[in-house]
Amino acid sequence: MLNPLTALSLLISSVMGENPWCKGVQLKKTMVQRQLESDGEVNVINMKRRKWLKRERFMNFSDVYSDKVDRISQLPEPIIHHILSFLPTEDAVCTNVLSKTWYSMWSTFPVFDFSLVEGTYFDKHGIEDWDAETSKDEFLSFVEESLRRRLVQEFNIDKFQMHIIFSSLKSLTPWMDRWLTIVTERNVKELDLIVGCGGTRIYSLPAVVLGAKSIYVLRLSNCNLNLNVADGIIKFSQLRELQLREMHVDEWMIQTFTSSCPLIESLELSSCRGLNSLCLPSSLLQLCKVVLSGCYGLKIVLIEAPNLIHFYIRNASSVPCEINLVACSKSLRKLSLLSSTMTEEEFQNLMSLTPSVEVLELYYLNRCSRIMISSQNLKRLILKACKKWLVAEIDTPNLLSVEHTCYQRYLSFNYINAAHLREVDLEFCLASHDIGWFTKLKELLTSFTHSENFSVVVLCSKNVSIHAKLRELLLLPLYTLVDLNPQVIISSKTFTELVDRVFARFHPDTLSLVSMCSCRKHLEFLYESLVEQEDHRGDSGSRRKDWRHFLGGFEIENLEGIEENRTSPWRAFLNSYSTVAYWTVALKLEWKCTKTYKSRGVMY
Repeated sequence: MLNPLTALSLLISSVMGENPWCKGVQLKKTMVQRQLESDGEVNVINMKRRKWLKRERFMNFSDVYSDKVDRISQLPEPIIHHILSFLPTEDAVCTNVLSKTWYSMWSTFPVFDFSLVEGTYFDKHGIEDWDAETSKDEFLSFVEESLRRRLVQEFNIDKFQMHIIFSSLKSLTPWMDRWLTIVTERNVKELDLIVGCGGTRIYSLPAVVLGAKSIYVLRLSNCNLNLNVADGIIKFSQLRELQLREMHVDEWMIQTFTSSCPLIESLELSSCRGLNSLCLPSSLLQLCKVVLSGCYGLKIVLIEAPNLIHFYIRNASSVPCEINLVACSKSLRKLSLLSSTMTEEEFQNLMSLTPSVEVLELYYLNRCSRIMISSQNLKRLILKACKKWLVAEIDTPNLLSVEHTCYQRYLSFNYINAAHLREVDLEFCLASHDIGWFTKLKELLTSFTHSENFSVVVLCSKNVSIHAKLRELLLLPLYTLVDLNPQVIISSKTFTELVDRVFARFHPDTLSLVSMCSCRKHLEFLYESLVEQEDHRGDSGSRRKDWRHFLGGFEIENLEGIEENRTSPWRAFLNSYSTVAYWTVALKLEWKCTKTYKSRGVMY
């Protein structure tokens, strides 16, 4: 049986006009010549001036399918439906022109994923602003026709997803009401709605949805439940997941849902207004996950569900929030706290009442100056973006993984009984640290069993240095860079993960590689990234792109050429490794002049 992703790629090729069953698809990939001198030093390679040699990456589907039979069409119908579910509905519907078989597959396809977000939909289809209204009408008609066919046929709808931004709520409401009536009559199981309209008016969910017994998953954003009118008709007896975002929610609404949805397993409230207290009763035996994010005004959280596994709260407001998880202290395994109002006393009290937690995530504990984490069960700790003078005492003998990030100037830590630690990720700035602090850091890291797997990344202005898997962590040379205040990452992650992490945040001019063995494999990775970018250069379906799209090339340089100022701290720092058996390679990076967008710290 074909891998679903492989089958999906074949399907997309067919829809786009290619025919991989009748002819071979020749995929071109380039390669670069690398010359190594006899003593192992890397020669200078200018990738801008030298034309890459072509290397064929050939897959002849006519050989694979020697009998020339369309085997994808012979796959079971559920598998083809699963493949189509990876595509937007407007793309999946195009498959019905392939053959009668595919037309039949589309007619029974149980997943509908529609999206009309003006910033992406119109760009994708090359629609000018003057033609926007006409295109909106075409989109609405397309959704209407697709759903009306299900009303005639005796097939159910598994999932209906509608993400739409429309200028007029009055014009959109009749369409939305008809669509939701159709999908509920077809026993929809998963309903996902994001509705945005001009002004402050909000789309009101029709009563027929609140009475749909078939719904397992309900995700709503920017909608009005209108429960005052629909009192007593909520019949979500099968609901497992409830997600409400950017909506008005109060205590009465939560009580109505919890009393009508005894099987609920996951509850998420994000950027909701009007909720002062959240009380979840012990009758919710299946509830295992609660996520509260940006619910301004929330003052009390009381969860009595006895089988809760994961609790997440992000409280960025200035209003303190009291958290009571005593009833689920034995079952709780993951605790995520993002709170700028939590005091040291509140934190210590919460930790003492949740001894079974195995994963602890702490963010923005700005009112805490010293915390003590003592646990026999804790296996993973994430401590980020906390107050610059926070001191953490950590007594966790079974801790396996730690991420400790301080975006301010000072990072203080004291790990006790962490002999089993395998994964480490520390991120901090160098300013205000003395040589004694570096000595303490070196002793800490070398005490870990797998310290030889750590890598050190130094980000200084437009220069980056990656020290891959140094057996002896030469941290003391970092002290020469204190005046430049670079950002330092000490991590057990792979070279690939570190490069992704750095390049996703900014585009440096130079990259230096330091390794005990040859840097060849790291150069090969960068080269493969360039080739991957070339292979996908025609993919413009999404605005979001990773750093590979922007990397135009790299050139291996002599270390002497990195800085014109021979007395610069950065050059002195790199030359400090010339006295030991490390390979050091400097790369000059070329980035394309492409407009970039930043969202949540990711570059597009």
